[in-house]
Amino acid sequence: GGVAGGSCARELESAPVSVVLIDRKEYFYNNIAALRAVANPGFERTLCIPYDKLLPAYSAFVQGDVEAIGSDHVRLHGRPDPIRFDYCVVATGTSYAFPAKTPTPRAAEVREMFGETQAALAGAENVVIIGGGPVGVELAGEIAAVYSSSGKGDKHITLVHGGSHLISSRADFPPALGETLRTQLEAMGVTVMVDTRVDLDDLRAQQGAAPSVRYLTGARTLRLADGGTLPTDLVFFCYGAAINSDAYSASLADAVNDHGELLVNSHLQVKGHATIFALGDCAVIEHKLAFLAEEQGKTVATNIRQMIRGEVLVDHHNGLNVMSVPLGPAQGASILPVVGVVGAFITSLVKGSSLFVNKTWRLLKYNAPPPDFALPPPPPLDDRRREQLARVLGCSPGEVEKEISEGFVSREVPADATHI
Repeated sequence: GGVAGGSCARELESAPVSVVLIDRKEYFYNNIAALRAVANPGFERTLCIPYDKLLPAYSAFVQGDVEAIGSDHVRLHGRPDPIRFDYCVVATGTSYAFPAKTPTPRAAEVREMFGETQAALAGAENVVIIGGGPVGVELAGEIAAVYSSSGKGDKHITLVHGGSHLISSRADFPPALGETLRTQLEAMGVTVMVDTRVDLDDLRAQQGAAPSVRYLTGARTLRLADGGTLPTDLVFFCYGAAINSDAYSASLADAVNDHGELLVNSHLQVKGHATIFALGDCAVIEHKLAFLAEEQGKTVATNIRQMIRGEVLVDHHNGLNVMSVPLGPAQGASILPVVGVVGAFITSLVKGSSLFVNKTWRLLKYNAPPPDFALPPPPPLDDRRREQLARVLGCSPGEVEKEISEGFVSREVPADATHI
């Protein structure tokens, strides 16, 4: 799933293949727009997009956790039989603290989580965001755009960053990008602390566990590495993205680097595995940005067609080195080719005003976000369809309805399909 996998599946629509899309979630999570939903109740309805329109005919969506990727099959947790393939595309992405990413498999639970987050934010007085990368900066801006600029509340928002300037993890970007963002945040009422680290060991001791999944509520005092303190009653964690490598770290160990990323060649084939491709955050290729992952999906789909036809594979060419960091709908800064760092107007025009919501829904083949999201009901099953789905899902015909009721939303596969 995600932008990388979704893009590849869409591009394979006209290819002579049956596509099986596997995701642990029943929905596509529009994480590009997710941070706005923290401070804007109702916006969360735009974040969870059904997969039902994305897949081409003769394809299937399977909800599950991949345990291992073999040379010609994948194994899913809780399923005794493997799903076989001729070509495999690995786009497992990264894990990150909520709300930038979400671990829950159900769309309804995502809405509930955002409702709880919005309530926690509304009741908080001292909000601390740890991490001054793109996620932390954007989250601070989204909160400030609602609660500091509009007078809806007297919240003290503090952004704590260990680097010398914001967005410092990107050494290829000039400090001017981070300084422009800092100037705007401070004008919005945000306190920005650079060269400052929170004592995470002390915070873990307070909690009794590592704060890794969501956020922390309740009055507390954060200890800083330099001995200072910071009062807070709401803490967001915006650092530490982890590659989702569990599905391949053992079975494709010869192609995995020390960070858990898959090594790929110029065609995006995994090292030593000609029929397995990798793209997006889990692959060693260009920067981890959604628009680049979308282009990688197109390259992989093209090369699968080329392999089927026995033709020469195409090389993937790295995209432009750009980044856009909105601070709410009207503020922010971007770095663009040739012109360099630009400010609020261009950033709002390019990304901030829309966050690509309509574009992302169109990627999933929806014209626009519906007022309320609900998964479509499974298609009616006749005997022929039940037998075909049983062959794809690896179960008996009598078990197909149960499989679908537990999360499999599938489409018809060719009558002569022997495996996927």
